[in-house]
Amino acid sequence: MGIGSIKNALMAHEKEDIFNEAKKIFSKVDKIDLIDLLNIKEDVFKNKDDVLEILNYINVILLNKSKDNIKYIEGIKIIEETKDRLKKNSNYDMSIDYLLLKLWEEING
Repeated sequence: MGIGSIKNALMAHEKEDIFNEAKKIFSKVDKIDLIDLLNIKEDVFKNKDDVLEILNYINVILLNKSKDNIKYIEGIKIIEETKDRLKKNSNYDMSIDYLLLKLWEEING
């Protein structure tokens, strides 16, 4: 096993941890306090290179939740808007903060 294989395995494990954290948080976003949601930013969105992949995963979580509550469809729209902003080189931190605030507001407000 070469150095590249070890590096890839470590990166895959790190992504798995991030996806598990995202699933834990966003599957119960309707029960989480806004401050707690904002505090996860460093855990889930610390790696800017993986943000689109993470946002796609969160969309899947919200899509599954939308079967129970239509508010989650609006959450998916918010995530898609955030992806567009990030692709257009908007400020990363502001885009993620906006995403978390709007998502929480839509689902809990």
